[in-house]
Amino acid sequence: MAFLLAEALFLCGFVISYLGEMSCCFFSCWFFS
Repeated sequence: MAFLLAEALFLCGFVISYLGEMSCCFFSCWFFS
């Protein structure tokens, strides 16, 4: 579970830096929670 959370946070940061949006981050955090 910790690995999935870390991966989700990593993807979150990548998506934000690439797209400049947090919607995908919120979706990922909600999906993995």
